Amino acid sequence: MMRVALLAGLFYASRALKLNTNSHNASALSSTLNSTVKHTNQEFIFDFGFFNGMDSWTYLQAGYSVVAVEADPSLVDAAKVNANFMPFLQSQQLQVLNLAIAPLEQNADSWLPFYLNSCTKEWNSFYSSIGCRSCTPPYPEDPSKTTCSQPKVLATPCASVFKQHGTPTYFKLDIEGAEAGCYHAMRNKEAYRPRYLSAEVGDDKLVDVLIGLGYQSFKLVRQKSGISGEWGDAAQDCRTAGLWRSQAGARQELQGIFTKAPAPNDPCPGANVGGNWYDLHASRLVHQTY
Repeated sequence: MMRVALLAGLFYASRALKLNTNSHNASALSSTLNSTVKHTNQEFIFDFGFFNGMDSWTYLQAGYSVVAVEADPSLVDAAKVNANFMPFLQSQQLQVLNLAIAPLEQNADSWLPFYLNSCTKEWNSFYSSIGCRSCTPPYPEDPSKTTCSQPKVLATPCASVFKQHGTPTYFKLDIEGAEAGCYHAMRNKEAYRPRYLSAEVGDDKLVDVLIGLGYQSFKLVRQKSGISGEWGDAAQDCRTAGLWRSQAGARQELQGIFTKAPAPNDPCPGANVGGNWYDLHASRLVHQTY
């Protein structure tokens, strides 16, 4: 398990990842990115939504192998020439797959239009309501589509990635609306359900979606500058800290995020406060508190 002590490494990593971005070894790494990862231990992690690699960096530093998925070719290219990632790519402890997880209705590999947001690459998505958000709060969709481009990307069903790489210990999902394809894969095959999972919160129904997949306990975790951070027992719920919530308790808190008015000193501020993004962590183990 990743320990809380890794937090100190995040500061170093954030600086290092920005500083060490140049190398002439990208061509040597291209074959690595297209091969099957050789896990350095029996446990590995899926990082779906690689973005700038900070979550993967945390997992790698804890000794885990990582299979990361990223739809934006420019972000994959940046990873390939980043000096911090090179040793992990060369040893195949890290594999970065340049593909997008196909939407729910797509059951075969295909090239589909994808919305790349010009405000932040975090919002890249198959859905224009996400990928074409405007650059100013509350970030509504830009009807003119001037905030996004629409290239075609390779869309692969989530089940195909599971089939090739196996079931991880932990599965981080932050793929801007395409998560439903992975829930569908796990619903159809119980063997694909990892012990721990986290997904970015998009609505108040997520607890019930994960309950339907067999998850019993939850944590509602505030993202830190777009980084999911700790996972499993080390993840810190906004109200219960390290304790796992019951299904009913998590549902109540999540619904409140979308309905409650701003309140001073609220450890779990609602969507009306603005600038708050949450991940819902799920475990197959029994909860410890309501």
